[in-house]
Amino acid sequence: MFSLSSVTKNQIQKAVGLSMSQIFALDSASEKVFVETKNASPLVFSKNRVGVISGRGNSLLARRKIKTLSDLERQSKKLFGI
Repeated sequence: MFSLSSVTKNQIQKAVGLSMSQIFALDSASEKVFVETKNASPLVFSKNRVGVISGRGNSLLARRKIKTLSDLERQSKKLFGI
């Protein structure tokens, strides 16, 4: 098993503002809130492709097949005539 050096831990704490033990203690909801307050913007999934990563990673993203909740709501409104 790998472990981080104390220098790396200090650099992460300096960049993020939380110690490693605080980071490990975060659950997903509080982690999301922390990142949103740190960035002063909500976390959203972007459907925009970056040219550099178009051939790597999620194949659905590369083929523009990812659907967000707003896309699904728009399609369901069309389907049900709302």
